[in-house]
Amino acid sequence: ISSMAQTALLGARSSTRLSGSSPLGSRPHPRDLAAKNRANGVHNHCFLPTGTSHKDDIFCIWEASQPLSAEEFQSFIDGPDGPAPGVFINRVFPVIEGGITPSTAFPASGLNAIMAKIEELLPLKLDEMVSKAKGAFNKEA
Repeated sequence: ISSMAQTALLGARSSTRLSGSSPLGSRPHPRDLAAKNRANGVHNHCFLPTGTSHKDDIFCIWEASQPLSAEEFQSFIDGPDGPAPGVFINRVFPVIEGGITPSTAFPASGLNAIMAKIEELLPLKLDEMVSKAKGAFNKEA
């Protein structure tokens, strides 16, 4: 898994269809699947079948909005929130630094990066500061 932006990572997997399983049978509409994936913090950039047989590999390039280990991504892709539970035998392969990756699906704004740096430097986290300010304001009222 390789960084694409400050908080986004890219994961890749290759899959083999399980015999007797149909990935198209009761699959949700691609738009609904993309929305579900986004809600889970992942994006499938590429779905690349290498043939028409259930024995042929399918390569996919995935991106995660937050850092994930290969093991964490494996749990997602094989789990109930994955795109096709029980249909594929998944093998997750991290993309190393320097890999040529698609544009991020989870762009971080410059302001996000600046605020993250400020929060690192401050002794209090931003949420703690807001909470303390609200408490002080409520005592004065």
